Amino acid sequence: MTTPRNIALAGFMGCGKTTVGRLLAEHLGRPFVDLDAEIEARCRRTIAQIFAEEGEAGFRQRESELIAQVATVGGQVIACGGGALLDRQSRAVLERSGFIICLHANLEVTLRRLAGSRDRPLLLTEDAVASEARIAALWQQRRDHYNSFSLRLDTSGLTPEDVMQAAVALLLEA
Repeated sequence: MTTPRNIALAGFMGCGKTTVGRLLAEHLGRPFVDLDAEIEARCRRTIAQIFAEEGEAGFRQRESELIAQVATVGGQVIACGGGALLDRQSRAVLERSGFIICLHANLEVTLRRLAGSRDRPLLLTEDAVASEARIAALWQQRRDHYNSFSLRLDTSGLTPEDVMQAAVALLLEA
């Protein structure tokens, strides 16, 4: 019997990877893995603390190692961090283990969803609040990367349940 393929959700911060991932896992009767939550649990520190103590490079190394480990088990729904698949090797590992669906939202929706965020280290300004300029710059910087995925869903204006149903339909077509 063949091991079921994983379903990984990628995309920018605030696009719904964790929320939709939980719904999708429940709907499909699969285990759910949130990479950021798993890193926090293993390190017993928040992502912000890891960034502060180890820098982005240290966090990305932990993320890459976890992706390699998680991908060895099939049949999961995996919510990736916003920058997790910028690493070509991590992306290739998850592509070999199953499907990657990139969730995205337009910039206006993204700005609204992330307004006042205090728990996303790449967005924080000196006063520890995400600024629109920082969000927009990172969103623009990563846009081509997110557009490079063949399976994509726009979450703008949709409920998490709607996105989950669209993901199921997309997987049936894949």
